[in-house]
Amino acid sequence: MSTEAFICEAIRTPCDRGKKTGSLHGVKPVSLVVGLIDEIRKRNPNLDVDRVSDPWIRDGSAAWRSATRRRR
Repeated sequence: MSTEAFICEAIRTPCDRGKKTGSLHGVKPVSLVVGLIDEIRKRNPNLDVDRVSDPWIRDGSAAWRSATRRRR
């Protein structure tokens, strides 16, 4: 029996183009990640965050491309 547990959450962050005048130009990527972790803690109030060792974050756009790609 495995002793590992995985928490899967689908949480979106704001997105914008990487322009100097874009709405997120002053936001560091780590700030977006902190927001994701905070949201996971809100959704899972009994989660012992000291036991979270390897957060894994994935860009959802790649999954969308894979799902919509036509098979030849």
